[in-house]
Amino acid sequence: MPIHSETNLEYYVIPKVDYPRIETAIAQSGGLIRIRGPQKFGKTALLHHLLDKFQQQGDRRVILDLQKVDSTLLTDAESFLRALALYVTRSLGFASTLDDYWDPDLGAKLNCSFYFEEYLLEMLGGDRLIW
Repeated sequence: MPIHSETNLEYYVIPKVDYPRIETAIAQSGGLIRIRGPQKFGKTALLHHLLDKFQQQGDRRVILDLQKVDSTLLTDAESFLRALALYVTRSLGFASTLDDYWDPDLGAKLNCSFYFEEYLLEMLGGDRLIW
């Protein structure tokens, strides 16, 4: 398992994980997994372990640490979702076409959904995006 210096994985015991269940959840459109546990329990290490596993299968991944996001972007959905879309776009190495997809009459949630579905996922050509 690759060691990630930011999480010090060598100090964590990765718990047994139901990989088929996680893969099924992630394979679904809009699939979501939730990792819960007390502080310093190894949640981030587990997340990196899972992401490494999926990346080895050819999936693309983007990691967003909300603790590093400017608090001004967390004040309203419009700012946050635009920043999220731009961050994911740049992390994948794509040119931003956010303004082409963002229609002020639709609202932030729909705009973000359309941007991901019509631009980012199309650019990935069928690959899964895990973030």
